[in-house]
Amino acid sequence: MSGSIAEYDRFYREHRQRLVVTAAQMLAGDIHQAEELVDEAFEKAFRQWHRIDSPRAWFRTVIARSVYKRSRRLGRLQSVLGRIHAVERSVTAPDPSALLELREDYVRVRKALAGLSERQRAVVVLYWYEGCSPESIATQLRISRSTVAAHLARAYAHLARELGPHSEVLDRFDDHGEEQR
Repeated sequence: MSGSIAEYDRFYREHRQRLVVTAAQMLAGDIHQAEELVDEAFEKAFRQWHRIDSPRAWFRTVIARSVYKRSRRLGRLQSVLGRIHAVERSVTAPDPSALLELREDYVRVRKALAGLSERQRAVVVLYWYEGCSPESIATQLRISRSTVAAHLARAYAHLARELGPHSEVLDRFDDHGEEQR
């Protein structure tokens, strides 16, 4: 169990920004909605902090479920093409042209992600970005392992199709979402 207020404060300072990035990716780049969602999760966590055994896993689960519930409440997928003003990840590049190329790849992937369903996007972000195992994703989203595998396969096919000749950017990631150097 996590316990003290000091532990909660430390977790907040160390992990809030990463959780906002994760939520924004699940929301196809809507940083404002992501911040709101993460802040709501922190409010909920504060009330039950003493009972949370694994805070990162708890937050990933709460965020993924909240994104899914939000999309269901709206009754449709969010229009995301106008929302790709997105979350930037700092990238160190050896020269400006390499940095520009990485930025262009990033924008292409963000646009392709926007075309996935909310559930597929949640699975992809948890798998590739957060490095969660399919078993962990299945537990967090309360779906079967085979459904996770199907979402990953369909998402990968969609991303490869959308990225076309630029689909090699998907090869930068290994089996658990870590960028290969």
